[in-house]
Amino acid sequence: MKKGFRERASWPLAWRRAGLNDWPAVSALGDDHDWARKMGMGFVAEFSNEVLFLIDRDWFGWPDPPRWGLASFDPANGKWNLWGNFSDLPSAWTVPAALDGPERNPT
Repeated sequence: MKKGFRERASWPLAWRRAGLNDWPAVSALGDDHDWARKMGMGFVAEFSNEVLFLIDRDWFGWPDPPRWGLASFDPANGKWNLWGNFSDLPSAWTVPAALDGPERNPT
């Protein structure tokens, strides 16, 4: 796991469901993030001048990636970072319950 992920895992992040306008331009973060944006399967948080994006995959586990994926954007330098994939949420984070069914669609 990347050092940057371990650092962010210790941050007390309060995630909220990401709306369509929260996500970056299509393909900025790759297919998993584009799918999360389209399906309303992602979360956003801000901390330490970064905007963080957390995806909750519908399909996960071998041979697919782990359930969660993390990326961030630093507006100060305009840089995107992909921090990796992981199975368990860090204990310092608060994440809303997953949405299933028709209420899943982003607003």
